[in-house]
Order: sequence, then structure tokens, then C-alpha cells
Amino acid sequence: ALPKKATLRLLADHCSDPADADALYHLSSLRGKDAYRDQVERERPTVLELLERFPSCRPPVAELLAALPALSPRYYSIASSPLVQPTRV
Repeated sequence: ALPKKATLRLLADHCSDPADADALYHLSSLRGKDAYRDQVERERPTVLELLERFPSCRPPVAELLAALPALSPRYYSIASSPLVQPTRV
């Protein structure tokens, strides 16, 4: 999933370098919608890649985890199909 603008603001709130914070705030703003499209929607960075791109951002782990989307359970896959191997799971 793409990083949401709220996640970008969270990262910006915890940057020690004002340039990193300004860049992230810009990406999450209405004025930065073109930059968001180019740098987030097209490039599709992960949160880890954003942390590497903006090294002064050090959000608390608990806040970062709370901002990430919840993983959905995977109820079924072809690997667990009884049609493939009826005697094994």
C-alpha cells in the first residue's frame, strides 16, 4: 500500500533536519499534490524507503506501527487446497 499523507506528516513531525521535514510536509499538503503523485504514487516507495530517503526522520516505533495499515488474514491459498494433496495441509 502507498504511504498515506498522514504517515508522511508523522514522519515529518519526527525529523531533526528541517529540510527533510519541509519536504515531507510538502508531499502531504494540497500544494504538494503533484509532488505526491510523482514521488509516491509513481515511485511507490515503502515506508522503509522513505526513512532511508529522509534519514533524519526517527519516529517512535509504536507510532509508526500504529500508522501502518493492518495486515489482512489470508484465509485460503492454493497451497492449502485439499485438491492438490488430500492427505497433507
